[in-house]
Amino acid sequence: MTDKPVMPNPESTLISRDDIFAADDLSKTVTVAVPEWGGDVIVKTLTSSEIDKFTQSLEKGKGRVSIIDARAKLVVLAAVDNKGERLFHGKADVASLGKKSAAAVTRVFKVAQELAGISDDDMDEYVEDFDNDLFEG
Repeated sequence: MTDKPVMPNPESTLISRDDIFAADDLSKTVTVAVPEWGGDVIVKTLTSSEIDKFTQSLEKGKGRVSIIDARAKLVVLAAVDNKGERLFHGKADVASLGKKSAAAVTRVFKVAQELAGISDDDMDEYVEDFDNDLFEG
């Protein structure tokens, strides 16, 4: 990610390893209205490992990246029920979400992207060398 560094507050104290691991930094969720689907979707904060899995899923080897179903992949990782359990699982759900309304999926994706700290510039970096063959063949 290309977030600008946050300068320390001169009034703050340095925290320890234990403080970091004890911090509740994953509890934030946002409920997104998705009228196309007839209701709301809860989007959770993703872990660092989940973001790594997402970015790795875009890589296709030899420096190639595919953005096909990128939005659906992030939604699969971030959409949860009211107990915090994932709504979607695996490649079949990614493929099924990829066939749903782009507006609906993008609305949920944008919230997941924001909660994960992934900027539009980050997404551009992921796909800067993407070879667009959508209209070929």
